[in-house]
Amino acid sequence: MRSPFAPPNIFGDNSQSLDPDTVDDQTHIANTDTDMQDLDAGPHTGNRLNTRAGKSAVTSDVSDEDSDDDYKSLPPSRDELDDASVPGGSATPLARSSPQPPAVPKDLSKVVKGMYRFLDLINEEGNGGLVDKIIIAQDSLREFINTLSPGAYGSLTKVDFKALDRLMIKPTGVYGSKEELVRFLRSIGSVDETIARRLLFPIGDYSSTSTPGLRSGLYIVRSLLPMAADEQVYVLFWPEETTWDDSAIPAVSRNRVTFMRYLTKICDQVVSLISAEHSEALVWHDGEDEDDVSMDIENDESDRLYTFEVAKTNEQEESVTAREGFSVASQIITRRQPVNECNADPAVFTPTLLRGEKIQGIITPVFIPSETIKEFFWNTEITSYMMEEYLKESLLLSEGLDDSSLSNLLKLSLERRFPRESATWKAEKDSIARKSKGDLQTMEATITERLKTQFGQLTADLREAVVDKVLKIFPSLQRQRLSKLATIEQDPASSDGAAGQDRLPHIERLSHLWGLYPDLDNLFSGVIREANFAAINGRDFRASKEKLIIVQRLLLTHKDLGSSQRRALIDTIMMEGSVSNISQLLTGPAKESERKGGFLRPLWALVVGSDMPKVDCDNIIKEAKELALKTPDPKFLSSLKGINDDDLKTAVFNAEDEAYNVLSTAIDQQAKKLANKVRTIQEEDCKRQVRLEVANDEAKAQSVARVAFIRNVNSHARTESKTYFYIDHLELVKRGYSTPVSYQLTGRRESPQTPEIECQIYILNLSTDDAHSLQLDSSFVPTPRIDKRLGRSFRIPVQTSIKYAQLLEHERILLVLVEGDTMKIYLSSLTALDVAIKGKKFVKLVHLDRTGPDFVVAFDESTRLLAICAPIKLQLHIFVFDESFRSLQSQGSAVHLVNWYNPGTTVVHACFVSGSEEILIVDSSAHARIFSLITMQFRPASVQLQQIPDAVYSSPDASCLLVLQSEDAGPRLIAYHWSTFGSTEGTAIAAPDFPVDGAVLTSMVNRNIVHLIGLDVPSHRCQSIALDITRKVTEFMFKEKGGRNSSAEGSRQTVHNCLIDCHGDVWRRFPVLAAVGRRAITSSSERRRKALMFVTQDRLRPFESYFSDMISTFEKTTRKPTGQELSAIQVSAVDFGEFESRVVSNTNWDISRFRAGEWLVDMLCLIPIHIAVCKDNRFVPLKDGVSSAALERSLLGAEVNRIVDSLSFGWYESIFQSYLARKPVKVVSSMGEQSVGKSFALNHLVDTSFAGSAMRTTEGVWMSVTPTDDTLIVALDFEGVHSLERSAQEDTLLVLFNTAISNLVLFRNNFALSRDITDLFQSFQASSTVLDPAANPSLFQSTLIIIIKDVVDSDKAEVTREFSLKFQRIVHEEQDSNFISRLHAGKLNIIPWPVIESKEFYRLFPTLKKRLDQQKLTHHAAGEFLHTLKTLMAKLKANDWGALSQTMAAHRAKSLLALLPVALETGFSEVEPESEPLKNMDTDTVIDIPDTSALFFITGVGLHPDLHERRLAALRRSWDQHPSRQLVPDAEWSADLVLYLHKLVDMRIEHVREWLNSNLSRFQASHASIEEVRRTLRFLLNRLL
Repeated sequence: MRSPFAPPNIFGDNSQSLDPDTVDDQTHIANTDTDMQDLDAGPHTGNRLNTRAGKSAVTSDVSDEDSDDDYKSLPPSRDELDDASVPGGSATPLARSSPQPPAVPKDLSKVVKGMYRFLDLINEEGNGGLVDKIIIAQDSLREFINTLSPGAYGSLTKVDFKALDRLMIKPTGVYGSKEELVRFLRSIGSVDETIARRLLFPIGDYSSTSTPGLRSGLYIVRSLLPMAADEQVYVLFWPEETTWDDSAIPAVSRNRVTFMRYLTKICDQVVSLISAEHSEALVWHDGEDEDDVSMDIENDESDRLYTFEVAKTNEQEESVTAREGFSVASQIITRRQPVNECNADPAVFTPTLLRGEKIQGIITPVFIPSETIKEFFWNTEITSYMMEEYLKESLLLSEGLDDSSLSNLLKLSLERRFPRESATWKAEKDSIARKSKGDLQTMEATITERLKTQFGQLTADLREAVVDKVLKIFPSLQRQRLSKLATIEQDPASSDGAAGQDRLPHIERLSHLWGLYPDLDNLFSGVIREANFAAINGRDFRASKEKLIIVQRLLLTHKDLGSSQRRALIDTIMMEGSVSNISQLLTGPAKESERKGGFLRPLWALVVGSDMPKVDCDNIIKEAKELALKTPDPKFLSSLKGINDDDLKTAVFNAEDEAYNVLSTAIDQQAKKLANKVRTIQEEDCKRQVRLEVANDEAKAQSVARVAFIRNVNSHARTESKTYFYIDHLELVKRGYSTPVSYQLTGRRESPQTPEIECQIYILNLSTDDAHSLQLDSSFVPTPRIDKRLGRSFRIPVQTSIKYAQLLEHERILLVLVEGDTMKIYLSSLTALDVAIKGKKFVKLVHLDRTGPDFVVAFDESTRLLAICAPIKLQLHIFVFDESFRSLQSQGSAVHLVNWYNPGTTVVHACFVSGSEEILIVDSSAHARIFSLITMQFRPASVQLQQIPDAVYSSPDASCLLVLQSEDAGPRLIAYHWSTFGSTEGTAIAAPDFPVDGAVLTSMVNRNIVHLIGLDVPSHRCQSIALDITRKVTEFMFKEKGGRNSSAEGSRQTVHNCLIDCHGDVWRRFPVLAAVGRRAITSSSERRRKALMFVTQDRLRPFESYFSDMISTFEKTTRKPTGQELSAIQVSAVDFGEFESRVVSNTNWDISRFRAGEWLVDMLCLIPIHIAVCKDNRFVPLKDGVSSAALERSLLGAEVNRIVDSLSFGWYESIFQSYLARKPVKVVSSMGEQSVGKSFALNHLVDTSFAGSAMRTTEGVWMSVTPTDDTLIVALDFEGVHSLERSAQEDTLLVLFNTAISNLVLFRNNFALSRDITDLFQSFQASSTVLDPAANPSLFQSTLIIIIKDVVDSDKAEVTREFSLKFQRIVHEEQDSNFISRLHAGKLNIIPWPVIESKEFYRLFPTLKKRLDQQKLTHHAAGEFLHTLKTLMAKLKANDWGALSQTMAAHRAKSLLALLPVALETGFSEVEPESEPLKNMDTDTVIDIPDTSALFFITGVGLHPDLHERRLAALRRSWDQHPSRQLVPDAEWSADLVLYLHKLVDMRIEHVREWLNSNLSRFQASHASIEEVRRTLRFLLNRLL
């Protein structure tokens, strides 16, 4: 059945698009075991029983029309591999009872109400074949999270778990029989009857690609029933078809255990729904069994006794028999019809099989029409080296290029390529610049001189304008006395000159000036306000004002004074110099000259004739002063007009004259001040305009010269290269001094692409279970898988033909191409083949005039011999590859065969006798002979075939020759054993109907397991015939004797007890009570007692006692620490009705309540993530746990910073960067030899869920996290060192990564197999010379703990002593270069570990925990650890062995520099799509200091000028004094605005500085990158507003 989640079409056929509603994008996070068998395989043949009932014989996974972009980096689900397998081909497809409604999606989780997939089961390719892996279904879980808290899920690496913590969730685990699970979903309203029936269809039973199904995995189902305020969810384990069969194949049983581990860890209350069929099949312990259980535990070891024997194979005559092999259907086996443009033979586009002695594959050619390949650059960063390479191509420079871009191009290589044109342009540029400079100087001098000439008139006009303002303030004053104009045009009706002034000449001139410079009006008004003409500040005027008021008061109070007395009083007071002396003058003694009668009398008495009391005089003067102060000067002067007293006229005139004098002086001063300011403004503005005009003229002239230069270059820039390089903009990227020069390029490259043929290669993969089964039983029929996602492609020109292609081990290929009159031989990895062909990196070039066009090729992988036979010339050219298959050398001159053949005879076929230096040659007379390359002779014996065969094959096991020939009755296979070649008639093979065209002979797993494979293109199938070849040589096989439980005779066999026993399996494989316990769930959550409820119609069966006995047996047999974890589980059994009432419909069922965020984090931390692999002697980091060929290509040659930015660790990103960012991190890792229990030990130490089995499982590096109260424990599980699949360099890279990042390294090894530890720790010693610990003080701080497994008490002292002596020898030989000092700071422990299941085995894990607690803390925050981890991985990938601290500082500086402009302008690190506050990147702590919400701008950086103006206007409006602009003098208003803006800017600067300090504090301040950040900050601050 075609899975709804099929991988993309590698042919690029987009005639149909993948339904987006059926796509569940998944991120590869977890592994189970690498030796897991493909669960979609059909019934097994041979002695293996397949328990998957109802598996269809015909599968229709043949729809290929999915878009290639949807699944570029994602592993396929288990049903997504585009294949179907039919071992034996005997089964028939099931008929559907009714047609499927088209509205139902392929993935039924989309139509189950409230269902969200959490964990999915997929296949992925491992070292040993296809493996089952458990992954997180990110799209579905995103929907669930955003349903709980909208917006909480932003991306895979950005999940707001803190927002989710505001919600409470009540999860209940549900597993069991499919029928009962569907019944449960119906009871909660999630499915209707139609969907319920479809859920029960076995997935994969139907040929229709639209058949719906639900894949095995963990699902979250929200309750749709009315519930309490808390979110009620069910975590449902949907099983595979045979999950609950006790006889399920190992892969299924392991998946069952893993899923149950996750289910029971995330749910405290679990429900097991058992169908009636399964319940009836349960086997219970009888009383006798219960009585004898303790004795059985102590004495019966039969369950650990496996009996094997060396069996002799049947001795018989040479024979070859055929039987049905596998059958795989796949849409890739489809002939692609070429378009009309293609002139190649249509037969070329037929899928064909690739030769391979041990590897099988299919090649599918597709025609790629001619096109122009366009590569666009948009501010793309590119190195100077690449730019210089591009500039060698045909160029087309944009005429819009600016001087900066052209200057950068000239510095690169443009000037060297076009020296004459460049020199001409530079000279023209200099000439234009000189002319513009001269023109500017002349024009500026003219402006200065003209304004100087006009300055007198300007001053006079401004003075009259000031007079106008003064007259408006003092309407009583006369214009003639203030103005200096010779004549004043005055309205006859006006006596003061205030009217009619609009017609004055100076008004007209100034109005024109004001029109030219609108800001002058504000300047003029400001000067008038500052001058404050309303207050006349002349001292004499002030005194006159006060004295006049005093006189008026005195005269008003003494109206009876005579005329002479009045004049005397007025004259005396007005002539007095100081007002303060008037009181003394009036009331004090008279002067000596005024004495009368010998007495000194006061002036008042002399004038009036009577004394005035001093108090009265003082009061009059005081009141007069107060009145003078209160009376404005304009009002006072106006009041003088009303004084008609002749005695006061002189005093009034004097007061007015003093006012005129003061005002005239002030008017002169302000007029000059204004004139100077206006002149400056005029001069600056005029010069600015002149400069703009000159600059504009210069720019136009330079533009003309630049365009002429560009056109000149373009006219000469065409080269032989057909690739055109268009350049629109080129900007230098400014970084530190030590950083390589790079540029930001905008443009494109266009390359004409001639028609090509794209060849996709697909490997036929076996699951690890199939490979294992073949090793145990050669008659087993495997089930190959064709994974479209893993296809490798290469392109060849249409005129090029593939003459020979053979797959080799380690994903290499031997390819012989014919191009014109040459033959090119390539040997490359599949991934590098396309690059090798494009780069013409062939290993040998042969001219066809030596061989002829119809040459024959033969190759033997084991001897590395390649033979090319010239069929007409009868010459044999022999070549041999070196051991690394990198070079191909000729073995002497050509071997001439003409002497052995009659004239006119030609060679038709050739093949090597496998593993030998002999080659079989079949000639045109159907004569087959064997030629020895050692004796250079033919064997005496030969075979005369009945006809020229269609093909000849040498069996991979070197036993026989197979000849395929066509006859009227059909194709016929004849076998000739090499040992009796020429002495027998051969053995005819009775083969079933089989597509023989293009068939290949190959072997699977072992060379003696031989299959003939053919393609049936019309039916889209790949089929095989299994060939059982026997020889006279007696063979022996090591195999298990009897069955697994053959020794336990009489014991009752169980069928479905795993529905209960699965809990015991989980306890055996994973820890019950680990040394380090998980504490992601805090006390704020409300946990309840763990409960297990069995829901069955037979609720009276002894479930409780059976479960109790299972616990007791487990604790006695394994001796694992369990505390009260198991005994505290409350077990009950109810029927479905009671289950509905107690659980489904009851909102008060006593189940655990969790914070949603904590619960999800705890759930996600259980799932390990694959973070790196080693291959081809390279360290390859994975992004989000997925191996992506596209990402690998994009990072070729990338610098470390770019690699760091491209890495992410899926869900752990949000946990490290945000939710638990502040917690310190300790890293514990597990390494060692293969299959020594590394994963098992790590699980029991820190409660992780790494997979483990007796087979090799772990590949690369896996990471898991265990949250505790005060620390995050990061566990790293490494693959075994010294494995056959790994080179010494790959081991070194893994060890280097481990020892650098870890705090505690556990190295497990076998005592008996590791007595020579020098070789064992060779990779440690080699890695100690790569990174210098002294230059990386934050790394290499771990303690190495050597764990020697399976040591009994009596041997532990001796074993420890033996190992310590050998380490002592290593230290003695290496001295200060020894790996213990360099990698582990000299700290090493040795632990002889007891035998598993002994009482002491689990007692040492707390000791390891204590040792971990004592380790020095090197990762002080989770965010800091994440940065260190990514940087270290990037350096290993880039082979950068410099100091880690410098690289981390450079990366942090780069990150901050990218954010700095936005931070200064907005106060946030990001504003799109959501505002992100400034934070410490290591701890996720918000920089919480006062800041403004104002938006600033940085001049010359990024923003459009219009946006600058809008932000500046917004800043002004944000000021609370902005509305008072018309009420406050401009200067004062502007000064206050500047102060306000400075205050805002200072707040922002302080905020950003604190942010920078927080993120740079752990780096050396003297680092060049850090200093660059400081310099950039200072530069931006100068432009900030």
